[in-house]
Amino acid sequence: MSRVIILFLLAALLVWVIKRQLTTKKPTQRADKSASEKMLPCSRCGVHVPESETKLVDQKVVCKNPNCQS
Repeated sequence: MSRVIILFLLAALLVWVIKRQLTTKKPTQRADKSASEKMLPCSRCGVHVPESETKLVDQKVVCKNPNCQS
């Protein structure tokens, strides 16, 4: 009986370790790029956006968000 319990516990431990390894999130290349990108405030709405998502209008930084109409 004790062998059955030990085998069950070992199997449960093995399943837990495998699940944990499969669900571990690894950083992606895109996440590294966005983490190092400069954030700029939009001069219209004030939201900070990545530099790649901005444009210059009358020498002011403006986000490319279509909802930004201020």
